[in-house]
Amino acid sequence: MKPCPSDLIIFIHGIWNTEKNLQTTLFKLKKSLEYNNYFHPLVGFSWDSKVDGLNYSDLKKISSMNGSKLAAFIIDYKHVCKKIKIRLIGHSLGALLILNSLPFINSNFNSSKSKIKIDSVHLLGAAIENSLVSKNNNFGNYIENNVDNFFNFYSFNDHVLKTTKKLNRINNPMG
Repeated sequence: MKPCPSDLIIFIHGIWNTEKNLQTTLFKLKKSLEYNNYFHPLVGFSWDSKVDGLNYSDLKKISSMNGSKLAAFIIDYKHVCKKIKIRLIGHSLGALLILNSLPFINSNFNSSKSKIKIDSVHLLGAAIENSLVSKNNNFGNYIENNVDNFFNFYSFNDHVLKTTKKLNRINNPMG
């Protein structure tokens, strides 16, 4: 059995993604990390985000349901590699999937008495309401309890999120 790495990066893609797109994104992300002298394992967490006939609201529900699967992967990995640092990168609606994994990670702590911490969460163009991460929301409490470092990267020029706001899908997008 190979020794556990010190860090593991898990990338969670956004909506309407294909496996080919994910592979291309992972390749670019890996090259970018290596360019910045970060040579740790990178895995992609793929979820069924490209289902014909579903609208944005349906895809939000699917993203939410996949949070337990991401949490199960993290919990299982941390049980084998106890000292590993887990770093999550979520793009677009992948941000919601990350948030929805946190209650399951938190409940694992309550049931097993071994607290699992996520070392860092990096949201890229998060297609979620910014209020979801406030202290007044359960996700805010889960972030505080289960995440050491939480980052949100956004662009004021993000045309996709501007469009979702205009269509009343996301009132105040985080990304």
